[in-house]
Amino acid sequence: MTEIEKKPISLGKSTSIKIKKDKYGRSQGRYYGETEANKVITAFGTEIYNNLTDVEREKLGNMSGTLHFVRLLGLASKKSYRSLKGYKIDGDNNDRDQEVSTPVGIELISDVDITVPVIKMELVKELMRKKRSDEPPTYIDPKRDVGSREIKANEYFSLSLYEFLFLIIRDEYAGLLRRDDYDDDWGVNITFKWVNSIQFYSDGTWELKSKIDESGNKSFVLPTPSVNYFARGTGGPKASMVDIDHKGENGWVIKPEYQRFEPLLKRKTRSDKGRKRKARGVSNAETDTVKVIKKQSSLARKKV
Repeated sequence: MTEIEKKPISLGKSTSIKIKKDKYGRSQGRYYGETEANKVITAFGTEIYNNLTDVEREKLGNMSGTLHFVRLLGLASKKSYRSLKGYKIDGDNNDRDQEVSTPVGIELISDVDITVPVIKMELVKELMRKKRSDEPPTYIDPKRDVGSREIKANEYFSLSLYEFLFLIIRDEYAGLLRRDDYDDDWGVNITFKWVNSIQFYSDGTWELKSKIDESGNKSFVLPTPSVNYFARGTGGPKASMVDIDHKGENGWVIKPEYQRFEPLLKRKTRSDKGRKRKARGVSNAETDTVKVIKKQSSLARKKV
């Protein structure tokens, strides 16, 4: 039997939206299914869990009730969308998506002293940034790029979503934390979008995308994290999200209490031309006229 050659493959554009049909094959609407990436991760997680001892299983999530969700933190200067409750996936729902701030962090409080992860916000910004199709992904080395800081009990603290990722995947939390308004120790959970962080191969195997540098240090492509309420039908954390930035006289600025997130702001290179025109008393109409004349002159030269 010929051995299958192992080559990297792409599964193409992945979607978890499926078509629901009745017994006659007629469409009954759409629903969210499971992506191939989620399937392999779920199977891998089940395998790990089945190999744990009873003592190791008892440790899973045993501290979730001590870590309290306070709220999500968003950037008003970077908008995204959330689906409004009560809308169906199919049908005429043109207004089902509401423009909201983009979640970038989370505010928490712990009943006990804990050590939390620290990642430079410049790296967090690169991890968050949507890449072009011809761009390489952003890699992170958990040993070198993730530091730590101490947090006292009952002290409010904020983490980026990627720092939160490294905190909440610890065995004592197992991806879950407390939601006080529902008195639920496992009321909030973290979920991941894996599609861009997994490499599939032609022989049916897969692995997390990674690379090793000249010194032997291994770095990985992280999945995209998001925070959700564990109970269905109770809305979502974005409804109570607070903005960490506001629009000032000279553009967007980070609020003082969230200064460590300042590198996440999108900076635009400002030109001095506008200020120079204003100083000379040149109006916008005059500037537009000059632009048109220059464009017409350029076209005339090309024809000649």
